[in-house]
Amino acid sequence: TLLAALLCALPWLAPSLGSTLDGLDLALPGVVTAAGLLATLWAAARSDAPRPFDPLRWSVTLPLLTLIAVVPIVVAWRSARSNGTFLAGVIPYSDAGDYVQGALKLLAGGALEPWSCRRPLNAALLATRLAAVDLSVERALVLQALLLAVAATLGGRAVALDRGHRAGLTVGAGVMIFGAIYTPTTLSEALGLTLGALALALLWHAARTRVAWHLGLGMAALTVALNARSGPFFALATLLAWTLWDGRRAPGG
Repeated sequence: TLLAALLCALPWLAPSLGSTLDGLDLALPGVVTAAGLLATLWAAARSDAPRPFDPLRWSVTLPLLTLIAVVPIVVAWRSARSNGTFLAGVIPYSDAGDYVQGALKLLAGGALEPWSCRRPLNAALLATRLAAVDLSVERALVLQALLLAVAATLGGRAVALDRGHRAGLTVGAGVMIFGAIYTPTTLSEALGLTLGALALALLWHAARTRVAWHLGLGMAALTVALNARSGPFFALATLLAWTLWDGRRAPGG
């Protein structure tokens, strides 16, 4: 599964292979994503039994997931490719550029511009990352990639405690399969996925402990994730319905 996730870097390599492979640049992302999904489903179906937490195994997992997140960024820089979100691999363009401008204006004047109010959390947290790395967009992207890898590791670890290490690694790699597509950009997808993976870790932990405030913390994280990047808001209602149903099934419920 980790090998399938590493293949996510290939779509970013395609433009550097020459104009004769231009069609590959269009087809490869879908092929790689499909392969990654198939590998994820296969590994999940073969999940092993739950085992005690293994610090060594998960200390290796974080660098691997970080590599998956950072490789597309480095490849985009080295290939100097352009698309709808950046120019020459490094200059944010269109919506991505507007987020950077909004974050810089927030740091300079302390207020969000009207366009950034569409995704205020992304602009605000991008401004925070820029402030932490001396206004370097490149280092802010790497920092976002690291945060995504940490969140994916936490989500995978939470699953591993119940479903085994193979299932946990599958979840972590599955998050990165999608996240690696967006790590070279300042769009809101990477942030939303990061917060969503963190919400997964908290909600899975709440399902294990059955502690109300754990569930509330997970729901709050998911709400923030859905506000950072709009997604399936019905998931909140579904989780609430599951909580009520599961509470009635519990002893004394």
